[in-house]
Amino acid sequence: MGQPSVRSMRRPPRHPPGFSGLGFTLIEVLVVVAIIALLIAILLPSLKAARNQAQAAVCASNLNQAIKGALVHLAETSMRKERWSTNFGWATQSLKANGGQSELFTCPADTNPRPTAAVLMRLYDGAGGYHGTTAGDGIFNHCFDAKGGVWQTDIQDSVEGNEFGGDATKGGDIDLMIGYNATTAKQRFGDGYVAEKEAGWHFDVLSYKGELLWQNAVPGSGNRVVPILWMSYGANASSGLKNIKGIPAFIMETGKPGIFAEDLYKGTTRVVARENLRRPLRFRHGGKNKDPEMWGWDYTDRAGYMTKRDMKYEPATTMNVGYIDGHVQRMNDGRMMIKDANPLTAPIPNGQVWFGGRRGGEASFD
Repeated sequence: MGQPSVRSMRRPPRHPPGFSGLGFTLIEVLVVVAIIALLIAILLPSLKAARNQAQAAVCASNLNQAIKGALVHLAETSMRKERWSTNFGWATQSLKANGGQSELFTCPADTNPRPTAAVLMRLYDGAGGYHGTTAGDGIFNHCFDAKGGVWQTDIQDSVEGNEFGGDATKGGDIDLMIGYNATTAKQRFGDGYVAEKEAGWHFDVLSYKGELLWQNAVPGSGNRVVPILWMSYGANASSGLKNIKGIPAFIMETGKPGIFAEDLYKGTTRVVARENLRRPLRFRHGGKNKDPEMWGWDYTDRAGYMTKRDMKYEPATTMNVGYIDGHVQRMNDGRMMIKDANPLTAPIPNGQVWFGGRRGGEASFD
């Protein structure tokens, strides 16, 4: 008989229980997972803060460029800044000056920007007299969600003199109501139509490029492709007017087209004023501000939101504010409301909102 081969004489190696060849034991895997989870927990706040800083920087850059575009329009038309920043709108003209770069008007931290019709409207009275051209983003316009992915903008017709929107404050008044479908912030155009029109006036509607959409627009004029501007910013209605004191803040992060400074405070305490900031302003940058003394309201209380789209909004610590001279800076509410005052305890003298409070008498262009 032949001798057994060396290979056949080898015995299989013995391994301790739980050994799995070249792999890892369960305990080793759990230890690695625990270490990774710990590192994520340590790094996540830093990553979130870095993302917030990046979004704030992009937002400030967008806002700066948007204001520069508006200033180009101001220079080209020789329009007085207070007229242009109140009754006539600013973003539609800036969109044209910026070559249609609509992303400049949206803050990257804004999950629900407002879709506004980027149109111009020429106003004529019943006798054919021309009364100026206003824009879809005019601060007195009513822009609202009509449900089902359809939005509507009521473009106001009172833009002359010192009217500041004139009949915009009258309940139920409609001048020219334009509807358009808008479902996603990437949508640049929507199927538009004329919903309602005030009798006795003649309205010609153009795109921001000047292309005629409707001549003598009336309901039933037919559908047109309407350019859409998704906006995170609004104008300060008191900017540049006489009988107004404070820094002329022009554009700021907001949830609606116009900011009326006198609406930001009702009472004589900082807490009351801070609470009223939640309605038109949007503090989107920095950590979440959960200071009850600042806001005076419960995050679960959704009363006072502009639309249902705002339901997810919770105020952060700062926001970007742009000025008529072209510069942009991040500010908290203490810097925006009262100059050289304790941000928590100082009372608010009647009419003293720092970025636009009345000196007394009516605000006016003249």
